[in-house]
Amino acid sequence: MSKDFKSFDLARQRADEGVKQLARQRADEGSSKIKEIAAQMASWQPSSLTFPNHEPPPPNPNWTSEIYRVVMEWITEFEMNLDAEHEVGARLVNFGQTLTFYLERIDYSDSPLLRFKGSMDDGSPVELIQHVSQISILLTRLPRKNPDEPRKPIGFHVEHQADIPPKND
Repeated sequence: MSKDFKSFDLARQRADEGVKQLARQRADEGSSKIKEIAAQMASWQPSSLTFPNHEPPPPNPNWTSEIYRVVMEWITEFEMNLDAEHEVGARLVNFGQTLTFYLERIDYSDSPLLRFKGSMDDGSPVELIQHVSQISILLTRLPRKNPDEPRKPIGFHVEHQADIPPKND
């Protein structure tokens, strides 16, 4: 039996003892009807109670896929509003310092994690794996690395396309 269940059982036993003690006190003080109810309370057995399994609920895959879909829409919208000299950058501000990089791809696969891939100004690769509950990215425009080449849209990769729900209008 886990420590949590032992603590829970101990608390339940103490509560049961308190109820029985209170019932005995009330039986000594009250009328016959109260004595009858108190006697019933005093004979109450906690073993008749059942408690559900206290395991965490299974993750909801639609929650992550919905966040992924919305992030895709917002980044695509941001990208569409850029001029020809700029591309999408991402600025992370939750690591005690500010880190800005060229955002190139976002991956999602049946988990509450999203993976952001890109590169720094010097071309070195960066990759951020982040839980959807912690996403905090500032989209910014950065000068294009290769202005002579056609701009590459940000790639979105889903392991199973069926994982992304259609937009609800």
